[in-house]
Amino acid sequence: IEAERRAHRNGGELMIYLDGVGPAMREVMERLEYRVSPETYDLLLWPKSLLTSGPATADLANWRFSFADHDAF
Repeated sequence: IEAERRAHRNGGELMIYLDGVGPAMREVMERLEYRVSPETYDLLLWPKSLLTSGPATADLANWRFSFADHDAF
């Protein structure tokens, strides 16, 4: 809520929440009326050997990301 206040105060028109930090945060964002969007994202993993060196890295359910991890914006 504070982030929304600051964005609005500084002229922001919208905020984007990139889901990826788990179901608890997803529930909070839904209560704040953030909308679900149909976009999907692909995980690029480098070096590719990480996929075979440990089964945990090959399971997408083990990966989480937050906006801080997303540099496209």
